[in-house]
Amino acid sequence: MDAKFSTYMNVMDHLLPRMVARESGSIVNIIGIGGKFASPIHLPGDGAANSAPMLASAGLAAARGHAGVRVNVINPGSRSGGTPLRRRSPTRPCTSPVPARPT
Repeated sequence: MDAKFSTYMNVMDHLLPRMVARESGSIVNIIGIGGKFASPIHLPGDGAANSAPMLASAGLAAARGHAGVRVNVINPGSRSGGTPLRRRSPTRPCTSPVPARPT
């Protein structure tokens, strides 16, 4: 929990005063979807660790929006079949339910 939440907060605490002073800025936090929706495939602590920076981002957006500073969160969502960066090969077939593209 501390590694995720503290990292987001330390960076935002460093950037926000400068952005407020110049009345312009945007922070975009990329946070896992496990903090928004409970899921049996996420560890219980992981959901809490993701929801804390989401709530902090929403609070900072409300508190600093009048100063021209935007704070947004992107939730990339879940993925099926492993990472998209993994290459398909005949020796290690893709386990994704999405059919492979013809080569």
